[in-house]
Amino acid sequence: MDAAALRDSALALAANGIPVFPCGPDKAPRTPHGFRDATTNADAIRAWWAYWPDALVGVPTGRASRLLVVDVDPDGIEWARQHWPALAPNRFHVTRRGWHLIYTDPPDHNIRC
Repeated sequence: MDAAALRDSALALAANGIPVFPCGPDKAPRTPHGFRDATTNADAIRAWWAYWPDALVGVPTGRASRLLVVDVDPDGIEWARQHWPALAPNRFHVTRRGWHLIYTDPPDHNIRC
């Protein structure tokens, strides 16, 4: 993804009320306070991506974004496939090592692993 697309992705998330912050290629936050610096302020986001045009888009999980992300690594993929109907994520992303199952406004219940 090119620099403009990364910035535009961050701005689109923010426009939908999801705070973002810039991360390096190692996924470490680039701001002094990491995920605590996440914002929906478009001016701040433009400034970050002007300073770090190659920054990956970080999103805090939990109360800040109302998102729950389950990171399924290669050892857990078979378990996730078996339990997929019960998991029912709102969306998922294929990562270099597995999947990210993404839930919005997650229900208050337990899934036993």
